[in-house]
Amino acid sequence: MIKLEDPKVTEIKSNNNNKEYVINAVSNQGKLLEWAANELQDDEEVVKKALENDGEALEFASDRLKDNKEIMRLAIKNAPWTACYASERLKADKDVIFESVKTYGQTLYYASEELRDDEEIVREAVKNNPEALEFASDRLKENREIVFESVSKAGWTYCYAKGELMQDKELLIAGLKVSGQILYYAEPNMRDDEDVVLEAVKNKPIIIKYASLRLRENKQIGLVAMEKNKKCYEFLGEKLKQDEEILNIKNG
Repeated sequence: MIKLEDPKVTEIKSNNNNKEYVINAVSNQGKLLEWAANELQDDEEVVKKALENDGEALEFASDRLKDNKEIMRLAIKNAPWTACYASERLKADKDVIFESVKTYGQTLYYASEELRDDEEIVREAVKNNPEALEFASDRLKENREIVFESVSKAGWTYCYAKGELMQDKELLIAGLKVSGQILYYAEPNMRDDEDVVLEAVKNKPIIIKYASLRLRENKQIGLVAMEKNKKCYEFLGEKLKQDEEILNIKNG
């Protein structure tokens, strides 16, 4: 971040209409483009020099140049998140967005509605950052390949899964290995599945409180939870609370 009191800022303010001076300045510190005259912020040569030094300088380019595909791709090459500054037209350009999401998946947030429903774009975004699943279309949140890529790495993104995937035991268990907390989002029948709940409790024992009443009476699950966290006792079934082994752990 360039501070206003920086001598370079004072100098460029005094020479903001001097193209030769501005080119030299932004070639060494791209964000000085902020203080260039409006006409130079709209000058392709000047802006390209700034972006070659610092892709984030795109913020200070004119709206016209933020609609220039060549300029946009140059910025993304050095700072992929700058796709957020793209014109609406370029946010719908598959080449531009693909180039951005492959190294900065969160850019999917800025993509057009059409591209957030594009399998190739979303797959690439999620591959780079599993949390980008949040910004995929509802249709693609039902795509097993894409959702599995995300959930198996991030776990908590299971909360975005939709449709038949909510009955996909393999998907849920893959997520639970990363984050037991997602048992909270599971369907009632999944919270009554011994394999599912056991995997959840292994990762996050206190999550037993979201298991079915039946499985809160399951001794194997109860022992796993208690051995990891005695506070789980509060959420065990009433009969299991009286079990000798469980009480020994609680009072040990």
